[in-house]
Amino acid sequence: MKVGSGADDEIQHTYLGYVPRLKYHMLEVSRYEQGAYIIVTAAGDAFEWGNPPVFSPDMRRMIALSSETDYPYEPAIRLYQLRGGAWQKIWEVKPATWDPNVVSWLSNNTLLVRKNQWPHPEAGPAYTYAKMLVQ
Repeated sequence: MKVGSGADDEIQHTYLGYVPRLKYHMLEVSRYEQGAYIIVTAAGDAFEWGNPPVFSPDMRRMIALSSETDYPYEPAIRLYQLRGGAWQKIWEVKPATWDPNVVSWLSNNTLLVRKNQWPHPEAGPAYTYAKMLVQ
């Protein structure tokens, strides 16, 4: 569905599907020069992030990542856990010296995060990786 009269104010919503195991719907929202992903739960709660959430293999945790390029979101990694049928934020980091770029689950409690850093801006970003254990 598109709303708006021109490129500057146009918003497009794309339905990405329903996840029966978690009982939620997922949408992608495209705006002029930015976008977002929205999860709508069975209770009607909506969560919005700059990138699609990444679920742990057991589907009990999810990571929401936003990077410097996801305006208007600030760089952040947020960890949510499914408790009593609802997603609860249990951890968040907002890095000041690096930008979270890619995250993947290695197991139900181990994450691999690719970090962008700009030690020499004229040379472009440098990538490093961090392994994170969730307890």
